Amino acid sequence: MKKVDVLHTRVDNRRVDYVLDRKTHLPVRVAVFYGFGDRATFAVDLSKYVTVSGIQMPGKEEG
Repeated sequence: MKKVDVLHTRVDNRRVDYVLDRKTHLPVRVAVFYGFGDRATFAVDLSKYVTVSGIQMPGKEEG
């Protein structure tokens, strides 16, 4: 399992967590929480990054 860092943020008074690969700092998951509690309402997993015009973009999204 990859080592990750989790960045907890708030957007429009909603919790949004960004899970970042500790080595590359690329996001591997984004989770949005619309209610109360610790269970994400919506989450997308990001992987297979490719370079597009010099920018790393996820080639695969699941969720």
